[in-house]
Amino acid sequence: MLIKQIPASVTTTWNMTWLPEWIYFVGAVVPSMLKVSVFGEGVITDLDAFGIASLSNIRHIGHVENSTMIQLADGIIHGKTVEISITNADTNPIDVYGLATESGSIYVQSLKQQALEGSGVEIRDFAYISFPHAGAGDVFNVTFEDETTHKFDREEIQALLEFTQSGVDGLYAIDNLDGSIRLVQFTPVATQTINIVQFSPAGVVTPVSGKMV
Repeated sequence: MLIKQIPASVTTTWNMTWLPEWIYFVGAVVPSMLKVSVFGEGVITDLDAFGIASLSNIRHIGHVENSTMIQLADGIIHGKTVEISITNADTNPIDVYGLATESGSIYVQSLKQQALEGSGVEIRDFAYISFPHAGAGDVFNVTFEDETTHKFDREEIQALLEFTQSGVDGLYAIDNLDGSIRLVQFTPVATQTINIVQFSPAGVVTPVSGKMV
C-alpha cells in the first residue's frame, strides 16, 4: 500500500504503527538517505545512496526501471512504533509503498560499516554484504562452512553474484542467504563504507545470524 509521498528534494520523516516487509519506491535518482527505526529497540536500516542502490536487487530476477526495494522484515510486523526517514534527491516527488506477503517476526537489518585502509574488517553471521566502493586492489578472503578458504578479486565476487540475482553490472557483493560462508575478511586499499545485511528477532534489533531462522 502507499504509505507516503516524498516531495522533491527534501527529507521527510514519519511514524507508523507497523513495519512493512519491504519498502518500495520508483525514482530516476536514488534517495541519498534511508533510515528505519523501531522505537525502544533500535535501527533496522541506515543507508546512503550507494547502500540503497547496492541492496535494492537482492535475489531479484527482474527489475522495474528506476525502482528500489529494500527488505525490512520477514513479513509484516504489527504493534511497533516505526520511524522512517527518506531524503529524496530527485527533482520529482516519489511514492513510497509498504509491501507485505505474510506475518513476520524477524528484522532484516541493512547497516553501514567502515572498512579501514590496510586493516580492513572481518564479517561473520551475515546474509549479504555490498561493497559499492570496491577498488581493483581490494582483497576478499572468504572462508566457507566446509573450511575452504579462497582469495577473491572484486571481479570474481561480481561473477559469483550472477548465480543468485540479475542486474549485477557495477555491483560488487557477496550473497550468503544460503549460509554457506562462515567469514569474510575484507582488506581495502582505501578506507570505505560497506553495507551488511543481518537478521535479528523482532524486539531485539541485535544482529544474531546470517540466516533467517
